[in-house]
Amino acid sequence: MPYLTIPEIVESATLHSVQVGGDGKSFPVTMDVSDTGVRLMRAAQTGEHLPLVVLTLDSQIIALDSVYVAEASEGGYPPLVQLTFVADAVRFV
Repeated sequence: MPYLTIPEIVESATLHSVQVGGDGKSFPVTMDVSDTGVRLMRAAQTGEHLPLVVLTLDSQIIALDSVYVAEASEGGYPPLVQLTFVADAVRFV
């Protein structure tokens, strides 16, 4: 199962899905409604800059540098948070 790490925000949050956008710098993710999900929805509203976001997948680790949460929404049953991270730089570790 993929998970998310953001220094000073969350050490490990489980993700339901991760996709790579067509531009290679946007990453739509889906996660449970949680303190982290709410915190990231707030980051989208305020335009907060996140220096580093790490996505750990089954086969690779993707480090996103200089990130903004471009889109955020909540919905579905059970309720899920959908976020789109947009990075200035992407590193495959």
